[in-house]
Amino acid sequence: MLRSSLLIVLGLLVAALGASVWLLHGQRPAARDLPWKVEILPDGGSKVFGVTLGQTTARELSRRLKTFPRIALFVSSGGRRSLEVYFGNVSLGLFEAKLDVVLRASPAQLAAFERHAVGRKPMPSGAYRLALTEADTAAAFGLPIAELVYAPGVRYTDELVLGSFGKPAQRVRLRGGGSYWLYPGRGLVMLRGTRGAAVLHYTAPADFGRLRKRIEEQAE
Repeated sequence: MLRSSLLIVLGLLVAALGASVWLLHGQRPAARDLPWKVEILPDGGSKVFGVTLGQTTARELSRRLKTFPRIALFVSSGGRRSLEVYFGNVSLGLFEAKLDVVLRASPAQLAAFERHAVGRKPMPSGAYRLALTEADTAAAFGLPIAELVYAPGVRYTDELVLGSFGKPAQRVRLRGGGSYWLYPGRGLVMLRGTRGAAVLHYTAPADFGRLRKRIEEQAE
């Protein structure tokens, strides 16, 4: 719930996005697809921004956003594979943000995508990015979204975060500055920078343990 931080959110939106939002008698604006509105499902899944994690496919989200995103397979220096779709700047509800999703694929599917890859580009982290074939790209777009990464274009102050998302269950500080705020009940990890920048990483609450493990490994 937005609570007392509503005026702060609206001020940031006007400054950063040029939006005009009016409050009448203290009422909250009626808006969909807000980042703090996570619907928890009976099966341990969740729904955010209209995306049911583990069910909604990349193709369905692409049609809804009316954009054709970029897709690539990332392989870490340790050999961990991640099939990701980058949508770039999109508008969701009152907000504009960069959006990236991770697709749910089996180890066999990921290995096949890597074998068929038509291009390989090294990354500064030591990982490398692989371009998929046309056939594999079509197949990948039919896979469900497992994780969603949302980088808003507005500052997230402590008051805004605590008022909208509540108190995190855990905070993990990073050596280089910033911290992770963990909300396992929502399936959410928020990376907070030192100047108000934020990146929100959503997964199904039932899968939160795996995301937490990756976060703790990065912090170490």
